[in-house]
Amino acid sequence: MIADTREKALEEHHKVLTEACGPSTVIAYTDGSGTDKGVGAAVLAKGAADSVGTSGPVLVLYASLRRRLRALTRESWRQLWADNAHGASLRRVLATPSRAVLKLHAGQRRAVSSVVVQMQTGKIALASYLISFGALPTTDCACGLDRQDVQHILIVCPTYAGLQLRAVWQRSRETNYARLLCEPDLVRQAARFMIATRLLGQFRGFPDTFQVSNRDGDP
Repeated sequence: MIADTREKALEEHHKVLTEACGPSTVIAYTDGSGTDKGVGAAVLAKGAADSVGTSGPVLVLYASLRRRLRALTRESWRQLWADNAHGASLRRVLATPSRAVLKLHAGQRRAVSSVVVQMQTGKIALASYLISFGALPTTDCACGLDRQDVQHILIVCPTYAGLQLRAVWQRSRETNYARLLCEPDLVRQAARFMIATRLLGQFRGFPDTFQVSNRDGDP
């Protein structure tokens, strides 16, 4: 029974390798032979008790398999990311998420990281999102020019033009929406500005002197 179980497991192992590496791939077992299904499994099972000379080739094969599976997983994930019905707002900012996203939150206070995520995803207490669950009757901004969403508030809305110049765009005005929310220095300025507008109820009690990061010299 143990031998049968081992044989079945090895056959399943061979099946997984074949699917991952391709049907034309010749799989070399520990005796160096290119074998197929039961024959290869039998050869491996017969030598399973002998640990000498077994680990090397098998470990190499597993390493190759892991690389292939990781590549397939990454490609599958990228496709899911691109085709998903949700996350359109985030895809406008981050074409393909990576570890670089973590740099946007390095040294930031928790409240600021929260604002950054809200701005990137569009799930934020602005009219364009609040109307989706009936919290507001319209998406119009109070300025009357356009719908109230993150891009409008950060770049277009004249209501906060003075605040933008005083508190955020002291060096130069940035109008590239994607850059504003995917570059560390710019996203910090954008978060500072969004909090300062007092549009987000949970941050209305923050003082004007609130520092957006834990970094020394935060302006």
